Amino acid sequence: MRALLRLLVFPLILAFALVASGQATAYAGENEARRVLRYIEAEERAARDLFTAFDAVHDSPALTRIAERERVHARAMRALVGRSSGDARGEFGDYAGLQQDYSLWLSRGLRDLHSAAEVGIAVERQHLAVMDAAIAAPIRADVRRILREIRRDDIAHLKAFERMAAGTEPAPPCGVIQC
Repeated sequence: MRALLRLLVFPLILAFALVASGQATAYAGENEARRVLRYIEAEERAARDLFTAFDAVHDSPALTRIAERERVHARAMRALVGRSSGDARGEFGDYAGLQQDYSLWLSRGLRDLHSAAEVGIAVERQHLAVMDAAIAAPIRADVRRILREIRRDDIAHLKAFERMAAGTEPAPPCGVIQC
């Protein structure tokens, strides 16, 4: 996971630093930002697909709410990046690491609700690290606002999964920002 973060985050930060210092063209920075946004979109689709699959197997209102919010996130990210990096469920284009994680997470999360919660924790933590780096980079204000909204939901999802893993009652009904 850290190798994946290094692969995605450090080039992004470097590209934005070069653009900010005038040592690279704005076009190169835009391409790098678009690449990172496409990866975030793929992560959102992975979360949507995983949590939808878990919800189909495990009877959990919290999973139902989280899966629905992930569908909203995936649609929002798709609107930002345009065409998706992959359209079929469980397929993530050029992101071999994400594809590998998805397959492992899916098999683990289908076992039982506790395992699904542990997978949810791993998914949300990894995604939050990528989101934090993207939000910290110089990006358009409208994109930053969307990423912050998704991040707020993801923090609520992480807390819900932590409660679920601990065996306590899941979160209250999902609102616009909380689950």
